[in-house]
Amino acid sequence: MPIDLTGENRDVTRAVEVIRALLGDAHITPRTATSFAEDALGVLEAQHTVIKIETTPATATAIGLAVARLVAEHDAESGPASHTDPPSWISVDLGGAPDRIPGDAAFAFRAGTLSGVPVVLRCETEYRETLSVGVVTRSDDVAAGEAVRDRIRTAAEELNPLKGRALAAAFQGGLAFRAFELTGDRADVVVPDRVWAEIDLSVRAVTTHAEQLRRLGFRAARGVLLCGPPGVGKTAVSRAVAAELVGDFTVIVVGAAAVGTGLASVYAAAVELGRCVVILDDVDLAVRRRGDGDDSALASLLDALDGVDQSAEVLTIATTNDPRSLDGAATRATRFDSVVEVGYPSREALIGILGRRTVGLGLTGDDVAVIVDSLPPETSGADVGALVRRVVLANTGTGLDAFLAEVRRRGWLAAVPVGQYL
Repeated sequence: MPIDLTGENRDVTRAVEVIRALLGDAHITPRTATSFAEDALGVLEAQHTVIKIETTPATATAIGLAVARLVAEHDAESGPASHTDPPSWISVDLGGAPDRIPGDAAFAFRAGTLSGVPVVLRCETEYRETLSVGVVTRSDDVAAGEAVRDRIRTAAEELNPLKGRALAAAFQGGLAFRAFELTGDRADVVVPDRVWAEIDLSVRAVTTHAEQLRRLGFRAARGVLLCGPPGVGKTAVSRAVAAELVGDFTVIVVGAAAVGTGLASVYAAAVELGRCVVILDDVDLAVRRRGDGDDSALASLLDALDGVDQSAEVLTIATTNDPRSLDGAATRATRFDSVVEVGYPSREALIGILGRRTVGLGLTGDDVAVIVDSLPPETSGADVGALVRRVVLANTGTGLDAFLAEVRRRGWLAAVPVGQYL
């Protein structure tokens, strides 16, 4: 006949387990999440208080790491967090050695370890893999539970593996981050000096001059909108700036598909992660003028930009191929402090770009100038890169004649056929 140990204290259940092991054929009711907490705290569930620790996409992993550290430090006993399910752990890739955080598990800490009173930490993975953590104490020990909550929050701030990294933001029913290696060097980006001047002005607002601006009553948060035709270096500029700041700043890259979907949560995460650069790629693909289709993406962008904590050190760099398609409300000065046009490169700039791209291919300076003079109007830096790539792949040599032949073919200028396929 099964033995129901619900409500019994830990000493009783341990004694039964020992007897069961000695007899070999005794049976006890499986431990439930409720009985595990009751055993650990020594009182029935009606006398428990749960203090929730709020987590977000920016903090959930850090909270999990903080809990895992405490479990290891105090050799906490593990048990079910829900029903009779066994404790589970989730592997996390933090860009270095693999680590793990609790999935669905509860951990019992004896009095005198994590706190002066017994405490249970209950971790559950909720909707869309969002970690939920509760500090369970006896109802008379709420103050001690709140102290444990605060301790975990503080540890999580120090442990947060997302801080200082480059993150790609995606929305699949909720915000999620993927860390990646960010590359870029302004020495490799050929744009007019005025572009860098505006960028550097905004960078100073969130770095060297942030505190001075706050003292004068100005906001530290800045926004720069880079506009111009495709391929002229807008993305390269944003990545180069981000590469200079990553480490001291967290960089969040938001693609066009994600710009109009829950952008407010990105900026909430940016504030939680401290100093941050938010890059919004191709905002014109998601945000149009009012009345030109779905206005929800525009509203999302405006709400997000308006909601940034004015004292936060958050730099937004947005790019667009078509600034005319953006609603005026999105580009006014209180949302983007600078609107910088990045046009097609000049002849001198093209010579510089082609010279960098062809190092080691045997071209002279005069050869580079001849090739540039043969290029069609409105050639972008991306076009030059595509030209060099095609010449190399053609495997017919990399001399002046090979480049001029490829220029005549215009093969790098992708053209969509006109008409219909029958």
